[in-house]
This record gives sequence, structure tokens and C-alpha cells, in this order.
Amino acid sequence: MINLKAGLVILSAPSGCGKDTIAARVLKRMPEAGLAVSCTTRAPRPKKNGEYEKEGEDYFFISEKEFLARAAAGDFLESAYVKGTWYGTPLSHLRCLEEAGKELIILIIENLGMMQVKALDASIPAVFIVPPSAGEVRRRLIARESEEADEVARRIEKGREQMKCSYIYDYVVLNDDLDQAVEDVYHILRAHQHRTRYQKALLDRVNATYQEERQ
Repeated sequence: MINLKAGLVILSAPSGCGKDTIAARVLKRMPEAGLAVSCTTRAPRPKKNGEYEKEGEDYFFISEKEFLARAAAGDFLESAYVKGTWYGTPLSHLRCLEEAGKELIILIIENLGMMQVKALDASIPAVFIVPPSAGEVRRRLIARESEEADEVARRIEKGREQMKCSYIYDYVVLNDDLDQAVEDVYHILRAHQHRTRYQKALLDRVNATYQEERQ
């Protein structure tokens, strides 16, 4: 089990399917929720708007030496080594979000990370965002006019591999209409907040009133 009082929810999707946009819109409706930021050993990259990724907002940028030391100390909830770069979700950061009052934390991670987290606690819900089709993903990527043809092909191929794990997720949300996809993910998160394990304080309070009625 994971020693956190805050609820965790996993959000995954094939490349180019809008999971970051959906998460951002859901978080605007849920001030009690937070977004986990991962550590990476690579350098900040430029974004589509010309700015570079920001420390603590997009990632925590650390050295490989620090990453491996923290991994050995058990600081990562999940981690992966991808094409020469380490990525991982630091438990210390999740605890900081919890201490800041966040009752629910969204983990935007890929299939391998999802399986690692599920191995620790199978009750953590995993949501998979799917597109209407691979062709629609290609159309959206081309319409952005920010992806080269080889990058579009790479993302489609990556999405094909990611879709293979879609059947083992707990929830599937179709991102055909963005507003509806946001609504669906929002309601999944809201339902998760009402699980008994997160409502002990409420149950204790109400039970106490029944004890008072006996006096």
C-alpha cells in the first residue's frame, strides 16, 4: 500500500490524445485536486509557444546521479528509463501536495508507470483516454501545423503501442468531444473521492452524533 491520505488517480492516453488538456480543465473545476509533477534527467525542452519547460511546473529537472540516489532511497512511486532518460514520480512531491491540502492527486503517466502503481495498490483507479481513431489523431496533429511529418508518424506509432494496454485500465473515456471527455473524467474523479476509505472523518463525525442521541 502507498502511505498517502490523498487519493490518487492515474490518467493515461496514446500520444496526441489530449490528456494534458483534459487534466488542466478538470483541475480548474476541482481546487481540492492537484497534479503530480515528474522528475526527469533530461534538459528542459522548448514548447510549441517558444518558451522552455519550467522547473517544478513541467518537470523537476535533476541529474542522473541524484535520480538514482533518490530511487535507491525509495522516493519514486514509479519510474522508467526511456531512450537514455530517467522519468519518475517522486513520493516526496506527492506528500508536499498532500500537506498543501490536496485531497486528490492526478498522475499523468504511461502504461508502465500505471502497472507499477497498480502493483502497489490495485484500488487506485486508472483512466485511459482514447481517440475516435488513429486517423483522427493524425488529422489533429497535422492541423496543429507544429509537427513535422516524421514526428506525426512517430507519435502514431507510439500510440499504437500504448493502445495495446488499454484493456487493463479501469475506465475508458472517449475524447471525440473535448467538453464531454472533460465531463466524464471529472465525474470519475468525483466518484473516487466518495470512496469509503477517504470518508472516514465524515463517517466518524456522523456516527458520533448517533452516540450523542443515546445519552
